[in-house]
Amino acid sequence: MSKKSVITVGLVCGVIFVSGLVARADVIGYWRFEDDPGFVTDSSVNGFTLTKGDGSTPSTYPTPYTLPPASGQPGEYFDNPIPQNGLANAQAASFDASTYQYFGCTDKTAFAVGDFTIEAYIHREYSGDREVIAAQYADVSGYEDQRSWALVVESTGSLALWLSNSGKSGTIYSSGLYIPTDHDYFVAASYNQSEVSAERLLNFYVKDLDTGFWSVSTKSHGIARCTTQGRISISVRIPTATPPMDAFGTA
Repeated sequence: MSKKSVITVGLVCGVIFVSGLVARADVIGYWRFEDDPGFVTDSSVNGFTLTKGDGSTPSTYPTPYTLPPASGQPGEYFDNPIPQNGLANAQAASFDASTYQYFGCTDKTAFAVGDFTIEAYIHREYSGDREVIAAQYADVSGYEDQRSWALVVESTGSLALWLSNSGKSGTIYSSGLYIPTDHDYFVAASYNQSEVSAERLLNFYVKDLDTGFWSVSTKSHGIARCTTQGRISISVRIPTATPPMDAFGTA
């Protein structure tokens, strides 16, 4: 299959980067991709507005995608309103892998957290290659030592987290929870930082919104402290040049 048509519509709606797994965790960034408050506007109090693509090449810009779509189309089963906060879910972002579309945000002090959780609504239309949902890594020349974490769908279809404690190389932890194409999903992953090896846990959550079926997976990890620097990137795309895939090994 040509990569020019691998993702006709890839959706992320409401990516939430949360510090800590507590009832009142601070929301670091919350990007809903709505016309109100704005397609690239952060709905958290931090106001971390995203940049579309490389900022100057329209072919790298994700595009708005209206929800709910026609019956049988991607995003049909996305929650509306969003259960966690009651906000409307009337628009998502569509990513075309053939032109390497993505959102980005430069490194912020607020991103330097310990425990964190990432949540997203996604719909995949391509399989056979690793796809990045959201990541914190620097993809600018000269900053290749600022790579921290990435939430991805592996080429096998398994949800996984990349983690790095060096900023340069890291480990891929697969959840064993699979996300086939052509269904709507809510996905989440949390990282528990600890100097005690028995307490280093990763929790993965996948809900097939078409069927309502929940899957949960808990894995141990060996990363006592994740690197805290790096550029935030949000996408559903096939990573080509960045981040370099050979910088991570499989756990």
